[in-house]
Order: sequence, then C-alpha cells, then structure tokens
Amino acid sequence: MTGARRARRSTGPPADPGRAASLAQGRASKPDVSSWVGASAGTGKTHVLTRRVLRLLLNGAAPARVLCLTFTKAAAAEMIDRVSARLGRWALMDNAALRNDLREAIGRAPDRAELARARTLFATCLDVPGGMRIQTIHAFCQALLKRFPLEAGVPPHFRVIEEGDQRALLDGVRNGVLADAEPGRGRYSEDLALLTPLGGPDDLTALLGEFLGERGRLRDLLKDKAAVSGAVRRLYDDAGFDESASQAALDAEACAEGRFDRAALTQAATALNSGSATDAAKAAEIAGWLAAGDAARAAGLDAYAGAFLKADRQPFARPATQKAIGELPGLAEILGLEAGRLAALYDRKKALGVTQRSAALARLGAAVHQGYEAEKRRRAVVDFDDLILMAEDLLTRKAATEWVLYKLDGGIDHILVDEAQDTSPQQWRLVEAIAREFFAGAGAERAPAEDGLPGPPRTVFAVGDVKQSIFSFQGADPVGFGRVREGFRERVQAAGEDWSPVDLDISFRSVQQVLDAVDSSFADGPARDGVIGDGVVGDGVVGTGAPLRHTAWRQGEGGMVELWPVIAPEEADEPAPWTPPDIDAEAASPTEELAQRIARQVRAWLAGSSGPVWDRSGGEPVRRPPRAGDNKILVRRRDAQVEAQIRALKDAGIAVA
Repeated sequence: MTGARRARRSTGPPADPGRAASLAQGRASKPDVSSWVGASAGTGKTHVLTRRVLRLLLNGAAPARVLCLTFTKAAAAEMIDRVSARLGRWALMDNAALRNDLREAIGRAPDRAELARARTLFATCLDVPGGMRIQTIHAFCQALLKRFPLEAGVPPHFRVIEEGDQRALLDGVRNGVLADAEPGRGRYSEDLALLTPLGGPDDLTALLGEFLGERGRLRDLLKDKAAVSGAVRRLYDDAGFDESASQAALDAEACAEGRFDRAALTQAATALNSGSATDAAKAAEIAGWLAAGDAARAAGLDAYAGAFLKADRQPFARPATQKAIGELPGLAEILGLEAGRLAALYDRKKALGVTQRSAALARLGAAVHQGYEAEKRRRAVVDFDDLILMAEDLLTRKAATEWVLYKLDGGIDHILVDEAQDTSPQQWRLVEAIAREFFAGAGAERAPAEDGLPGPPRTVFAVGDVKQSIFSFQGADPVGFGRVREGFRERVQAAGEDWSPVDLDISFRSVQQVLDAVDSSFADGPARDGVIGDGVVGDGVVGTGAPLRHTAWRQGEGGMVELWPVIAPEEADEPAPWTPPDIDAEAASPTEELAQRIARQVRAWLAGSSGPVWDRSGGEPVRRPPRAGDNKILVRRRDAQVEAQIRALKDAGIAVA
C-alpha cells in the first residue's frame, strides 16, 4: 500500500464533502480504467454506475458491447430509464445546455467530437437489437443458453419455470420420496427414521429445502447413485468411521472386558461407600455395572455414566467428597480417568450420530434432487438456479467452452457488475470466464473504434458494499468478494492496464448525527468484525485497522439519534382454572406497547413539538408545519410489529401508507 493511499484513508472528513464525493465518483466512472468501487448505502452507487455507462458510450464504446449485470429486475429497469432519459435529453438540448451537462458527466469541458457523439447516442442505442445489455445476471444466462442451447445441453425450446411452479414441482417430488420412505418397508425408511427425531414434518421439509438450496455446490455429489455412495463413503472416512458403524457397536466396544480398569474401579466403589449418600449411590451404580455381563453393561451404560458425568456428558468438577478421597488417595484420579473415557465415548457417539444423519440427508436429498431434475427434463423447463449453473458449465466445463467464449469475446468489451457483494461464487465464475480474454495475450489488445483506430481499453467495473455481504444473498461470501477483487486487480495490472480502487463513503441520504451513531455502534469488538473483519477492506488493503467512518454530504443539517429503553414482556401470573381470558392481554404485549409509543411520538411531532420542517420539494427550501408523510418507520421484517404499528397509527388518527 502506498504512503499516499494510507494518508488518504487516515485523514478525517473532507472540508468540502460535495467536492470530495464528486471527485471520487469521477474516478470511479473513468471509462478507460478498470475499477472496483466500495460504495456504502446512500453514497450514489446507481449514479456512478449510470455515469460510467454514459462515459463509456461517449468514449467510443459500442452500446451492444457494454454488459451491465444488476441484482434485480427493478435495478436493471432503473438503470435503463436513467441512461435512456439522459441520452434523450442530450439529443434535444441546445449547445450551451449540452456542454454543461456533459461537463458534469465527464468532469471536464467536452470537445467537439464528444458534443456531436452525445447527440447521436440516443438513436444509436435505439438501434441495438434487443436494446442495451443492462440486465439481471439470470436474464443474461437465459439469453446465453438460448443462443447456445446445443452446446449447453438444453432443449432449444426450454422455458424458465416461475418460483411458484418450481416450489409446487419440488414439493411433489419430495412428497413422493418421503412416501417411499414408509417405516420399515420403504427404500429410505432407515434414513427417514434417523432424521425424524430432529423435528416434525415442517422441520424435515425445511432441512431438505436448505440442503437442496446448496445443490450448486453439491451438484457433482448428487448427480447419480454412484456419486452419492462415494460422497457418503468419504463422509464416514473423514469422520473416522466405517459405514457399518452403529451406536450399539460403540456401546458394546466400550463395555467389553478389558476396555476399563476393573480393579481400580472396584477400589473406587469401596472408597465411595465411606463417603456421603451421593458417593454411596455412585458406588452402588459402579459395583452393579461391574458385576453385570457384557450385554447388560451395554444396556446400563447411561446409568453407569451418570456416576461420572453430568447431564451434558461432561465430567463432574468434584467427582467425590473429601471423606471418600481420604479413604483412597488415588480416588479422584481413578474417577477422572473413567470420566474422560466415557466423555470421549459420548463425543464419538455424537459424531457418529451427526455422520449418520448427514448421510441420511444426503441420500434423501439426492433422491429428491434426481427426481426433480428428471421431472424438469421431461417438461423441458429450467429454474433460476439452473440458469446460473448451466451457464457456468457452458463457460467453464463444456467441450464447446472455447468456441462459446470466442463468440462472446467478440461481442463484449466492458463488464459492469452492480451489487457486487451479492454475487455468488458461481456467478463470479461466469463473469471471470467472460472477462478471461480481456487482459490475456491478444485479447488484451484494444478493439478498433468506429474510425478504425485502436479504441479504449477493455474494462471491468464492480460496485458493492462488502459490509452488506453478511446477508449472503444468493450464497454470496465476503471472503470470495475480496478474492475476486484481488484476482481482477492482478490480471488488469499484469496486462499493463490501469486499476482504480475507489471508496465512496460520503452519504447523500443521512445527516452526520445518524452516520456517527452507526459508526460508533460498529467501532469495536465483535460488532466491528461483523462488518469489517480482518479480510480485504475498502480500497483493497488487507488488515489496515482503519476506523469505520462515513461522512454526510448534508453538512450543517440537524439530526438526533435517541435510544429508547428496551420493552421486555412482563411475567404474567398463571390464570386460575376456568377464569375467563383477559381480552387486554394482547394490548400489554411488547409489540403493542412499542407501536403505541411510536404512534404517540409521531402525534406529538405533528402537533408541533419539534417545530416546523424544511421542505425542499419545490426547489427553494421553505418552512412548513410537519405532515404525516414526513415520517418513515423502518422495521426489521414485515411481521406482527407492522400490523400493530398500522393499527396504532390509525387509532391515533395519523395517516399511514
């Protein structure tokens, strides 16, 4: 890391946040530089993404050769609307207005060629077959498979199944497999018997759903019976068990003569008899177990272990009283050795149970997966996960991969990835495969521009916020996020091209008081590790220890963060039998109490307790009385709190949407 970069990261908030934000956005949108942008919420991420697309087009990039991958259809639609609206205005503006607008977009005065090109871009983009390639990654994969169906091994007439139909199809296959697991008779009855104690039908359904949700990572292990058998065998091997291992066999082995020190335990039982009543009870249990045969010892193992281990199967801190230990000085050591042996046995039994249930889940999950895949083939449909997996296969594993990449490489010069922190490993492999030739050998040569001269360099651009990757949407991984970034940096720099990491940390959304409260909440300890950790941070520096700092663009504006006391449920007395229920019990719940408190606070604000507000909706700010629409209530999820809040606001006569 350069000294200049370290100094930039360690300085305090800029004197002019607006100018600092504009400079950072200008660096991020520079069209001839590959860039990786860390953009916190509210820092103008979509604006930068749009601005980069516009600058690429102004810089000579053909609209059809720019691929912008977004996280959602809504984000793609917003991007298309913003780009189209700006290009439409450029086509109609007078020269002075166009020159000013272009100055804002590219950060300098435009030349005559850029002015002329700006006026033609709207029509040029309209002429692109299918429109500009601003789409979700699933839409891109679907178009890719439609273009190369035979190479991908999918029917040319395939269709994408909607999520509701997918759930119905998967549920039908799963129910068929579970019906085939009839206790004692079905093919998977033993597997079902191992999983049933984990919970009810809903729990088993959720467990299978979670397992099948990872089929992208497990696909090679689930494809056929041989693959599943091999995976189960490796599972047992890694855990140190034979596939024939059983809980009963472990018990029998531990209780066999010679596996324990009979003479020492006999002495211990005698010494314990001279201790307390608890010691005497332990002595009786030990003596009875020692006197039994092998089979009886195995059957009574749990009761015998109770003389040495607590309910959690951990040794007692004090195995005997001092009086008993005085009778046999080595008593504590004898009891401790047997306690350790038994604790290790129960740990091993627990490990075997986990292994057996994992194997059972693998077999059941594979049966559902294989049945689901067969049903999709029969109907010539694919689901959204298939789009990613099949496209990844097409670009990385198929015999025709090099041909497909050659055809794609001739049609894409610039890749932009939105919400990069939510891009899964499979999706990143797609992007990496497409960009493989950008910076390798002849592929790194600049494509000719419209005038026949070498055009601008091919670029990769990604924007995201690694802190948000903790939600793991689509299976995203913060560590993978940093690894991909470093991989692209190495390839870009090895090709002699420019690489520009940029941090956008000036928020246009919040005031400084709110940002300071958030930063201080995640400043130290586990909270900091959860959003920063020791991995790649910010501009690609590893382990900088830099403080979490966000700056507000809205300098000088007031704000306040107020922490309310936690509302905990009150312990209610059990009602006497046959007592009529209390109809006000729900009103006393924490959910209702919080909703009522928020409603009272909003009503006080509307009554003028906080004074007038500034309204900038008309351009020039004016002061006016507060309105209900000035308030926004954020919740973690749409649960009972939302219903209670709407009810409380309506009861208070406050308009709510």
